[in-house]
Formats: sequence, structure tokens, C-alpha cells
Amino acid sequence: MPTLPSIRTSIENSQSLVIDSFARKGLFRRDKRGRLVAYTGGFSVVYPFEYNNEVWAFRCWHADLGNLRGHFLTLSAALSKLNLPYFCSFTYVDEGIVVEGKKYPTTRMKWIDGKNLKEYISIHKNDKNKLKILANNFVKMITMLHKYHISHGDLQHGNILVDDNDNLFLIDYDSVYVPELQGEADIIKGLKGYQHPKRGDNLLANEKVDYFSELIIYLSILAIAEKSSLVEKYQVENSEQLLFSFEDFKDLENSQVYVDLMQLGGLFPILLKILSDYLNEDDICNLKPFTTLVDKYAKEPNIKSFRAPSDCFVIGQSYKLTWEVNDASCVYLNGKIVSATMREYKVHPLNIGNESYELKVENGLKTAVAQLSVNVVEDVRIEVGLSLKKLRKRKTQASLLQWDVQNAKKVTLETTDGDSELIPLNGEKKCSPVVSTTYTIRAMALDGITEVSKSVTIGVFAESEVTFKADKTFTFKEVPVTLSWNVKNAKSVSLENETVPLVGKKVVTTDKEKQYVLEVEDEFGTKRVPLTIKTIPLPQIKTVLLPMPKLEKTVNVQHNIPAPKVELNVQMQELSVCMQGLNVNLDSAAIKFAKLNTLHPLSIKIGSSLRSRIKTAIDIITNKVEHLKIVSDEER
Repeated sequence: MPTLPSIRTSIENSQSLVIDSFARKGLFRRDKRGRLVAYTGGFSVVYPFEYNNEVWAFRCWHADLGNLRGHFLTLSAALSKLNLPYFCSFTYVDEGIVVEGKKYPTTRMKWIDGKNLKEYISIHKNDKNKLKILANNFVKMITMLHKYHISHGDLQHGNILVDDNDNLFLIDYDSVYVPELQGEADIIKGLKGYQHPKRGDNLLANEKVDYFSELIIYLSILAIAEKSSLVEKYQVENSEQLLFSFEDFKDLENSQVYVDLMQLGGLFPILLKILSDYLNEDDICNLKPFTTLVDKYAKEPNIKSFRAPSDCFVIGQSYKLTWEVNDASCVYLNGKIVSATMREYKVHPLNIGNESYELKVENGLKTAVAQLSVNVVEDVRIEVGLSLKKLRKRKTQASLLQWDVQNAKKVTLETTDGDSELIPLNGEKKCSPVVSTTYTIRAMALDGITEVSKSVTIGVFAESEVTFKADKTFTFKEVPVTLSWNVKNAKSVSLENETVPLVGKKVVTTDKEKQYVLEVEDEFGTKRVPLTIKTIPLPQIKTVLLPMPKLEKTVNVQHNIPAPKVELNVQMQELSVCMQGLNVNLDSAAIKFAKLNTLHPLSIKIGSSLRSRIKTAIDIITNKVEHLKIVSDEER
């Protein structure tokens, strides 16, 4: 057989030394340093190459495995008939490469992008669910191999690939057994950490040579899923084994890995018991698949219940599916794994019509399934309103409540005062609340669970009451006027664009007629209450002439009025009183009331009869004068 260096040399000169016409057209991969990429095993070496944007594996042997041609031709025909998903189709070329002048067989198959089993476990060691899925998929694979009486012959981490979708693939078919190869020698004995101590004694290839390896791999995956620290403890990433070594098989029950796995409980004591029984068997041909032996010890997973809260779901709503299971290590809902400790799961139906849910439970070896079906319907729709959209009303007004409900099982009308009544899906109701009241239409969906509600509030408010007045509606120029107001049931009050309190006063002056407007805002809008103040001119009495009375006797009148001080009680701007020998002028706009009660110094000597007559004449002329008094010296 050719050596590894000589094979590499031929690949370096592929255009002349690779006979496989398909591979010769390809470009063999190289690393960053320009060296050929190669994957070397105990019996062969694989070189990846690219052709037509596809990656292929080109395999050459460096060890003698006997009748390679017969093995691969028979195997290819058998696997092509079965078309199992775990094997890749391959092409055997009897003269595929020239090495040191001699022709040797090769195989070619599609390259599988994935991680080998140990790499995958190391990457996902902290993802329990991921590893549980891997363990279950592994059991499914070996169960199918058992069905068709197939064994790989060298089942170990390097020959199992896992792609990004968690699909498993077997590679390296040198030792694969199919019934058509019965009688073929068992040449490849596999890695010791995966093989029964008596594998070396086995002579012929058969379907049972993988049984021991299958249990070792399954046990290791489950254990790491339960306790990720085992990866570091047993240096999985840096060894050619998983958890078990060949030395552990010599005295299993006293090994550390046995102690560690027994402490995990659950299924592990059962699997370790089967492993112990395996090791006590001297002939591997007497072994049975561990998946069938578990029946002796393990209980079948049981689904006691699987329920939905209703047989009808409303689209878009959330519902809890609940279940109760026994003896299950994995739980799947519609193919998606959920925690084995979970007892419920929320679902959100998004499509109208029938919706099915499947619950599947496994203990790694056995499976139980339960299903339920629900009807998904449309959500409740509620339309509610008031006639004329009167959301505010006066105490004397009534409103008409109207509603239309669809996809509801039951509808109720509730008020804020606690009243509740069943109502039809659509209708109307006259409402005359005396206080503000909220009306709520509450509808139960067809699922009998979901409730939807809509509310409207009829606000009942008192209309504002306004009193707006002035202490006088007629005034003189610059004479103050007091405005006053009293407002009830208002939100705000303003006077001359200035916000004022509900009750208040304001002193104003004006030199002309002016309208003052009190703006009152209530729940129904804004009122404008006007008040007009008018001004009038002050009257002027320019001259008062008093005729001198006819005197019967001679009298002497002496007067001395250097600067009389006069207070006159009148509402006038000017008053001028003129008598013969006496002139009094008053000019004081600021004095509202003037009172003439003092003429000092004033001395009038006159008879009482004449004095009375003069006073009367003055009172007549100055009829707006409240009090005018002329006093004698004696009176003063």
C-alpha cells in the first residue's frame, strides 16, 4: 500500500496522477500556507476538493483492507436501494490514483459541512436541550440501522458528523456491514475507548459489532447534558474518547466515571447496569441493542393528561396548554423541545381554522404521543357610541346608548354604580343619568375565556350661573365704577382677557361709554355676559341772579368775604352763584359731594323775614343742592 507522503505527492500532481476524471477537474483545497488540506485516519486519508461550486471528498487508502473493490461495490448497491438519510452516496473508482507508478482505488463523495460528534458536544456542553436532542437523534439513527441489520463497524466520534440542523451523518465506510456482506472479515476493530474488550476476538463483520459502541456514545451524551463539567474532568476535548476509557472497562464498577454517572440518577443506573452486563459477555455476537434491554428496567414514558383551556381559541390571544407526564426526559410540543420539568406552555394561534397540537415525550429510548385540536375563530369586535355623540349633557337631557358586538358568546352592560345586565349582541338603550356615569359594554369571546370591553361616559353637568353688575350704570368722567360678579358651575372666568376668580370685584374708570364682557367657560362652552357703563357730562350753572328785594326800611349790610371756604353737596363740575354784592365760584371735579355749611368769615345783618326769603330763593334756584345754609353771626 502507498505511504501517506507518496499519496500527497500524487495529489500535488493531480493533473497527471489523479485518474478519477471528475476529481482531476477539481481544485484541491489548501490552507493559508499553501499546503494541501488532508484528514488522516487509521486506514485512509481524505483530500477535499472543489468542482462546480461543490465540495467533494477524495479518499485514498494507505493500509491494506483486503477486498476493497468487492466491499465498496456491494455496499454502494445495497445503500442505494435503502436510501437511508445517514449515509452519503459515493462513487468507487477501482483505479483512481497513481502513486509511485502504481494504480490504486479511490472513492468520491459529497463533502458534509458539520462538526464531528466530540466537537459538537464540546461546543454545546452547556446547552442541555441541545444535547438531549442529539441523544434522541442518535437513538433514532441506530434504531434505523438495527431495522436493516446494518452496522458501521467503527462507530466513534470522528465518524459521526452533525450539521447545523442537528442532522447526523456517518462517514468512513471501510468497515460498514450490510447483510449482503455476510462472511466478510472483521478487520477494522475501532477505537478502544468505544469498543468491547472482546472485539478483538471477533472474526466476522456483523450487525452486532456496534451495540457496545452505541451504549458508550449514548451514555456519554446524556451524562454531559446533565453535568457539563464532565467535559473538563475527563478531558474530552483533548482525547480520543468521550467519557469512558478502555481501562474503565476492566473494572467498571470501581471506575470514577461509573461513580459519577451513578450519582446522576434517573436512567443512568439502568444504562450502567446494561453496560456491566455487556462487559460480562465474552462474545459480542450475544449482545442485544441496549434500546431493547431498557424495557427490563425502565418505565415507558406516560402522558397522563394533555389539555387546552377551551376547544375554541381566539386568534391572536394567548392560551396555556397544560400536561402531566411520567418518566420522560424530553418533551416536545409540535416538534419543538421544551423543558422536561415544564407542565405548561403558552401558544398564540395566528390563523383562522383548525389548529392541532402534538405532545411527544421520550425517555431517550421510548416515546409517547398525545394530540389535541382546537378551532381558532375571529376576535371580538365591539362598536359603542351615543346618539348625537353627546358625551356631555345637562341634567334635563337624555342620551341614546347604541352598541354592536360581533363574535361574542355573552354581552353585558355595566355602569359605574354597580348595575349589570345581559344585553343582546346589538341594540340601543335610552340613558338619563342624574350624575356623570360610565357605561361599559363587556363581551365574552367564543372561547368562553377572553373578555373584551369598551366604555363611554355620559357626563352630567350643571350649566353655569352668572351674576354681573355695577354699582352704577351712569357715571361722570373719571368717576370710579365698581364691577362685581358671582359665577357658579364654571371652569374659568375672564374679564377683559384677564382670568379672574369665580367671585370678585373690580374698580374701573372710563371717559366714554364702554361695554365690559365677562366670559364664562363651562362644560357646554363659553358664555359672554355684557355690561355697559355710560358716562354723562357734568352740568354747569354759570350765573344765578337774585333780584334785590324792595326794602321798606333803611338797613345797613356789611360784609367781609376775603376768601370764603365753601363745601357744596352737589354732583356737578362747576357752580357759580352770583348775587348783588356776593359772588361764590366752585370748581372741583374730584369732590363728589360738596356741602355748603360755612361762610366764614361772612357777616350778614339782615332781618329774619328778608333772610328767610333769600334762602328760599336760593333753594329754588339750586334745586340740586342738598343743603345751603346762610347763618347769622348769632347762629354761628
